[in-house]
Amino acid sequence: MDYLNIYLLDDCYYSKSLKELLNSKKINFKLNKVNYENKDRIKDKNKMSTFPQVFLNSKDINYKVGGFNDFSYILNEIETKKNLDLIIDNIKFKTNLDKSKSIRLIYLIKKSL
Repeated sequence: MDYLNIYLLDDCYYSKSLKELLNSKKINFKLNKVNYENKDRIKDKNKMSTFPQVFLNSKDINYKVGGFNDFSYILNEIETKKNLDLIIDNIKFKTNLDKSKSIRLIYLIKKSL
């Protein structure tokens, strides 16, 4: 079962904004709250540079989607564009997810909207 795996940093404006966005759209996700003491360890482990970060978890493998701005862009593409191929191309450009993972991400978000 695919799901969104979200890493949020305590007291981070963008982390709070991402959580609010996901909740407002009723998009299901697994929350990983990170405190300042653990942030460098989590960043190294997941090859992250900033918080928050969204990952598509598929078959127990995390595929990096991006941060708040990347996810907001993807969500807007899914909500406003009708052409699936165009949405997939835009997601692939923004995230480096391949076509099958882009489709999984679209499906995961669409079923929540």
